Amino acid sequence: MTRPWIIDTEEGVTYVKGRILKKAYTRAEEGATEDAIVTCCDLWSLVQAQSIALLAQNNVLVPKALRRAKRTAGNYAQLFLDDEGTEHQGRFYWAGLAAFAAKQVVDGIEFAESKFDHFMADARLMSRVSYYYLLKGNFWLFLEITPWMLYWRKFGREAFFRDVDCRDVTTYDPVITQQVQAMPWALGENTSLRLDMEKNLRKLDIRHLNWQMNLTDDKGALAEIKQCGATVPLKEGFRYVEAYETVNEPGSKELREELAFKSADYFLQHEQNIHLQAIIYNHPEFKLAIDSNDLGRRLWNLVETKDPALVFNAAPMITREIEIRELQPYGLTAEDVTVTMGLAQGSLYEPEARMEYVMDILEQYHRLMIGGRDYKGQYRSYMIEQMQAIAIWKEA
Repeated sequence: MTRPWIIDTEEGVTYVKGRILKKAYTRAEEGATEDAIVTCCDLWSLVQAQSIALLAQNNVLVPKALRRAKRTAGNYAQLFLDDEGTEHQGRFYWAGLAAFAAKQVVDGIEFAESKFDHFMADARLMSRVSYYYLLKGNFWLFLEITPWMLYWRKFGREAFFRDVDCRDVTTYDPVITQQVQAMPWALGENTSLRLDMEKNLRKLDIRHLNWQMNLTDDKGALAEIKQCGATVPLKEGFRYVEAYETVNEPGSKELREELAFKSADYFLQHEQNIHLQAIIYNHPEFKLAIDSNDLGRRLWNLVETKDPALVFNAAPMITREIEIRELQPYGLTAEDVTVTMGLAQGSLYEPEARMEYVMDILEQYHRLMIGGRDYKGQYRSYMIEQMQAIAIWKEA
């Protein structure tokens, strides 16, 4: 069924129809115009709709959750790459890092799915819990953070800081509010996904005396991220983006590199400590899934577990073939492009432990973006090549 606010014109252009901003009537005077007032709520509605469109095909949200996850990685990469060769090259430093992180989440999602039919009942349950929350976190982080960067790019930094505190899903154009609230996990549990995963679960929950997953996900992502409102770290991150764009001093290359690092640092605080903590890590069943994986790691991986790791390559892990073909020409090794969270560092759901791991990732990303074996900046070409490979996923 076609929704009434999706309009197809004769040219084949499709767009979302919101409320009427102004009615204009034909008048006899030459050059007569009517002014329409557009509010910041309208502008935030526009970029939010554009962000959703990046995960949609033919005006419908891509139905395959794994394809949507791949699209987030691809679009983060493209967000960074769109500035290449311009005066703003590198300003969205976090987005380049996010492309690799989202790519790694895709690998985690595929790994969890591969254990759905495990011979151990607990493994079947924990893999489903991990799958559910990795998809949720990946999806909603994208819908929350991408509009901020689209707004900055589309309307400029002055408009951004004027309107940054105006963003609130409940004050969007009513049509867009309804659209966002209809997204998976927006207002509560993704019941259709849960029911689908429970079909072959075959795991009795002793506490509830049923064969269900019994998730504690009834609050909804929008409430957990406070209707996509601005946070202090987010605004600080954009202050550093502003400084990056406006610095104009002789020999400012090193200063811009430092500003880019600081902006990414603040965006990571916004992403990790505030939003992902609420969306996924605070849920007790996801904590249990992480603990279960950590136990397997302590038992020498006897039950097929996975170390938290990020690989700065389009592939989820470095094989010998990749090392020879893609790393060695730049003087890099597998260790140079891999960051792993050791058991001694703590659990992923612990904010301080996770941020220590995330900062290790950011620091290695920064070294690869500015460093080199033979000259400074040599590794950046490798990183751009990998982002270009990930960007292909934007059409997954």
